[in-house]
Amino acid sequence: MRALLLSALLLATPAVAQSAAPAAPATPAPAAPAAAPTLLITAPVGTTVEQRLTMSSHALVKEVNIEALPGQRLSSQDIEKRRQGVMQALNQDHTPQTGKVFTRVTSRSADGRVGLMQTFIQNVPGQKEPVSFRITQTVTATGQSEGLKITSDNPVLSEVFSRMDLEGLQRMARDSGSAGVGYGVPLVPGQATEATIEMPTQGILAGLFGPVLGAQALLKANPMKILSRTTYTGLNAAGLHQFQTQSTFNDWRFELGEPLPVSAALLGASMTGTQTFRPDGLPGPSQTTTRMTMQMSMADDKARTTVTFEQEQTVKSESR
Repeated sequence: MRALLLSALLLATPAVAQSAAPAAPATPAPAAPAAAPTLLITAPVGTTVEQRLTMSSHALVKEVNIEALPGQRLSSQDIEKRRQGVMQALNQDHTPQTGKVFTRVTSRSADGRVGLMQTFIQNVPGQKEPVSFRITQTVTATGQSEGLKITSDNPVLSEVFSRMDLEGLQRMARDSGSAGVGYGVPLVPGQATEATIEMPTQGILAGLFGPVLGAQALLKANPMKILSRTTYTGLNAAGLHQFQTQSTFNDWRFELGEPLPVSAALLGASMTGTQTFRPDGLPGPSQTTTRMTMQMSMADDKARTTVTFEQEQTVKSESR
C-alpha cells in the first residue's frame, strides 16, 4: 500500500509545482520583449490528450550497519542474514510501473479561464486492478492555477489527498516566486526562471502515512528546500514547445514514531526533466529523472538497522 501511495503522490506532485505564477527571469537571462507570446491553452473545450506513463527505478545499497539493541545479542549469522535481506530488498531494478493519463479541456470562460482535468490510471505491482485519481484546476489567462483538487475513488488515496493542503502549497509556491513549467511563461528561447521553495513536508507525510499508521503515529519532518531553474529552449524537431528543468534538494530528515519507528535523511538529491507542450497548450511527451542518496534507520525488538543507498527514478510520458 505504501508503494501505491508513493506512486500516486509522485505523479500528482508536478501538478502542484506547475500551478504557480510565472517567476521573474533569472539573471543574467535575456530580457523578454514586451510583446513576447506566452504559452496559453487554446485547445477547444472537449479536446483530450492521451499519454502512456512509465515509472522505472533502480536502487543500489552502499552501506548496511546492524547493531544489537541494549540487552540483546546477535550472532554473526543473524547479522549476515539481516544484511542479505536488506541487500536483496533494495539492491535491484524494480519492475517498471505503467499507466495512462488523459488531459481534457473541460471549460472556457469569457475572461480566458480554462478548466483542465487530468485522469491518471496507474497499474501497481501486486494489485489486480489499477488505481486512478483525478487532478482538476482552472488556468487563468495569465497562466496561474486556481481551485486545484485531487480526488480518487480509492478510499486510501482519497483520504491522503483530502489531508493535503493544496491551496496552501499553491499559495506558498506563488509567494516564493516558483515558476510553473509552461503556462504564462514568455516563449523566449534561452530565457530561464529560477525559484527557491520550501515544501512543508510534515503535512505531506502526515497525509501519506496517516491512513496507514493511524493518527497516533508520531511524525517529525523539517521543510525541504528546493532550488530549481527552468529554461525555455524553443520549438523541438516535432514543433512542440520545450522546457528543461534542473532542481536540487537540500539535506532533509524525517522521523516516524510507534508503531513504525523509522528515521530517514536525504543526503543529496537532484532532478532533471524535459517537458513539452503542443501549440494549443496541451501537454506533449515529458521525462523527469530524480537521483538521490538516502540513509534510513529502523529498529525491531532485537536490533537497529541503518542503510545508505542510492536511488534513481524516471517518470516518462509518451503521446499516443
